[in-house]
Amino acid sequence: MAGAQRSKRRPAAKTNGQQSPSVTTVNSFEEFLTELNSINYVSNKFWYRGVGKSVHSLTPSIFRHKSAKSQSDYQSLELNLNETFEMRSLPYAESREWAKDEWERLFFMQHYRVPTRLLDWSGSPLVSMHFAIASVELDNTGKPTSDAAIWVLDPIPWNNAAYAGTNFPGGVLSAKDSWLKRYSPSEVYTQNSQLPPVAMRGVHNSARIVAQQGFFTVFGPQAEAMETTFAKVANGKPVFPQSCLRKFVIPKAKILSLRNELFSLGVSESTIYPDLEGLAAELKRTFGF
Repeated sequence: MAGAQRSKRRPAAKTNGQQSPSVTTVNSFEEFLTELNSINYVSNKFWYRGVGKSVHSLTPSIFRHKSAKSQSDYQSLELNLNETFEMRSLPYAESREWAKDEWERLFFMQHYRVPTRLLDWSGSPLVSMHFAIASVELDNTGKPTSDAAIWVLDPIPWNNAAYAGTNFPGGVLSAKDSWLKRYSPSEVYTQNSQLPPVAMRGVHNSARIVAQQGFFTVFGPQAEAMETTFAKVANGKPVFPQSCLRKFVIPKAKILSLRNELFSLGVSESTIYPDLEGLAAELKRTFGF
């Protein structure tokens, strides 16, 4: 790695058999790519999630509600959101095909940022880096106010661990898989057992999700962050492999230089959002607004 600074790796902590994701600090895209090379990212087909605040947990938007606390609260909230969206979206949607299937409705709502039990991931480290650094808040002098982070998920071993003890065939799930039936909006709140998040493919219902190489983790009815699930133990041993969840932190002092790196690599608003909204955002930044 070039330069005086090098990525700093903090080993995963283990307490009473529990584990936490390994955390590595990276100061440039070159360092990030070097770290990914060390875990063979090309062959492993990892998923990535960029966040503008490194302290943010891996929790879907519906579980971030300010007053909902219990499972019954979330059940009522999700039901009301789904019904209200379906009733009031009619004048705005050119097609109603998505309304015929509860999974397609869930993906459609996620696309328009309605709170759901889905958490977005990307198959591209470049896309996730863009989301991480572009979503950092700036102060009135234009300086970043927080460190950013990129989470890296290995979806296949994660799913294998989530379904351990069953005859699960392995792999990433899709909405038609019977293994996902208990996560569907109509059944998820009838479950008595804990349902860990699982990795799934969604319907590519927009040019944005195609450009962003989008994937999802879908959560059960419990408001529990993925890193909390990752820490669990059974019979004194971690449930999930240590290597299936990692975190890379980008110091706030490096955010602006990393933005310039990404723009030079051709990753910008108009490539992440291939529509007029993305083009407008890129033009505003380019012309200094």
